Amino acid sequence: MLEKHRHLLLKFRQEIVEDLLVDDVLAFLRSKFVFDSDDTEVIRAEQTSRRQAEKLLDMLPEKGYETFEHLFTALSEKYPHLARLLESGSNEEKYNDVLEGIDSPLQLELMTAEHVDILTVNRVEIVEDLLVDDVLNFLQSKMVFDIDDSELIRAERTSRRQAEKLLDLLETKSDAAFYYFRESLEEPYPHLVELLQEDAKKPRKISDAKDLLERVENVLREGGVPQRPAVFANRARDVHKIRTALRSLQEKDGWVILHGMAGCGKTVLATEALRSALLLDECFPGGVHWIRIGPVDQSKLLMRMQNLCVRLDPDHSRQPPRNTEEAKDRLRMLFAHQYPRSLLVLDDLWDSSDVKFFDIRCRIMVTTRDAAIRTWLVDQKLKFASARASQKMNHCKFSLSGQASQWFIFLAKQQKYFILQTALP
Repeated sequence: MLEKHRHLLLKFRQEIVEDLLVDDVLAFLRSKFVFDSDDTEVIRAEQTSRRQAEKLLDMLPEKGYETFEHLFTALSEKYPHLARLLESGSNEEKYNDVLEGIDSPLQLELMTAEHVDILTVNRVEIVEDLLVDDVLNFLQSKMVFDIDDSELIRAERTSRRQAEKLLDLLETKSDAAFYYFRESLEEPYPHLVELLQEDAKKPRKISDAKDLLERVENVLREGGVPQRPAVFANRARDVHKIRTALRSLQEKDGWVILHGMAGCGKTVLATEALRSALLLDECFPGGVHWIRIGPVDQSKLLMRMQNLCVRLDPDHSRQPPRNTEEAKDRLRMLFAHQYPRSLLVLDDLWDSSDVKFFDIRCRIMVTTRDAAIRTWLVDQKLKFASARASQKMNHCKFSLSGQASQWFIFLAKQQKYFILQTALP
């Protein structure tokens, strides 16, 4: 298959897999010897029509020179709108959207030193957050990477190493690749797009991974955040979703609530989400303050709140609060005046009736097994509106960990409330 035809299939992959039923084209493709019986079995072995269409598209590029023409003929009969889509795409210019800023043809052959420096300066932050599957299809559709490049990237065992390999390969590509990479980040990683602007106002030094890691660990250690366990299953996708929720608290007070059954990894996911220098610097420069609640009665809850007040209050001569209401007022004043842009984490909150004592108008993340906390938020007479997932949503719904569990995001008029349900990996 020609490279331009691979490009078209990647560019319109989403539209094809959404509409295509493979049985409508398989018989014709077999008659043209594109697929044999073994190929057909492999395709039909997939459990859903979408996955069958994806498998068909994955196998097509490895077939013969005339494969694309045969597919185009099959689509013209059963899916004329898809055939027209492929035909229109073949007439477009490859780099139409970046050519306007090109001063010399050499820029199409080699990435400029300025853009390489920008990637180097922000390498740690990019590697920390980037999941390559979020950008690879787009970059392939723009012919930044080919199939061999993608295989090299995905061959790395961890999400971090995959991101590092992607950046290593990206720097060897044309200058157009930088613009395409930045464009690919716009929807899933807008905070990274800001870092990659050439006219960024604040000067930055080249990130040193060891120094950044030590600085993050110091902040978390001072805030009482638990260490990463010795045995740790990397759940990068879930961590990314939690960080996205936490970033919404950058400018406003609000709640992020992780709900799930005991032992599903809520605390580990919460601590891992906080291990981000960029997140801490931009959203919580006042630090992170972690407190485990657990199964407590009123007297033990008061003791937990007193301990938190003592830890946060610079005036050690003050008497500790005498009851939970006084402790709540003390904490509200401390976070308003001493720690206005910090994050309070309530770990393992057992009873939804205890959450009202921490309604102190600050940024809060909660891990809990009690789903009634969601009811408590609704009972605050917040008005929620439902909508499908988009940037302007009032209520969104995402699947988490590929299971039936879901996370819910509620955006109120004054504050933002996030409820994430977690499942075992």
